Amino acid sequence: MIDTHGRAEVCCAISEEFLPNSSEDCLDVNKRSIKEIWNSDFYKSLRMQLLNNEKPLVCSRCWYEEDQGRKSVREATKNDAGFDCTIDLDKCKENNGYLDSKPKSLDIRLGNLCNLKCRMCNSAQSSQIQKENKVLIELHGKQIFDKDTLDEQDPFVL
Repeated sequence: MIDTHGRAEVCCAISEEFLPNSSEDCLDVNKRSIKEIWNSDFYKSLRMQLLNNEKPLVCSRCWYEEDQGRKSVREATKNDAGFDCTIDLDKCKENNGYLDSKPKSLDIRLGNLCNLKCRMCNSAQSSQIQKENKVLIELHGKQIFDKDTLDEQDPFVL
């Protein structure tokens, strides 16, 4: 997926807080080709972790969903009819995660212009949510809830 900022992400459910700091430039399609990004150290390392049955931190959102008994984006994509994600796993492992093949699909997000404010979306994907967030920040400041407010609500939070 190429997000609205031109960064190539593994998928739409990636846990960005676990991306390495050095990844900003290496995943930027304005600075590197998709071919370079596809076989960057980050992507090769991620493939090797998955091939070794490890659970990469950048995929923690899916692991959490699966641990809760819910269907994750990873599982949904894997089971999509017509989505072929077959690769030569042995060759990929022998080459330290390098792939000769090209990505099977590419989700390119050209901007966040959208007339909707879907609950599951965010300001990077929806201009309407971005507009609403600007108004809220002007009215309330950046931090709406402080620790004391959250502590007061603690008995009501399940």
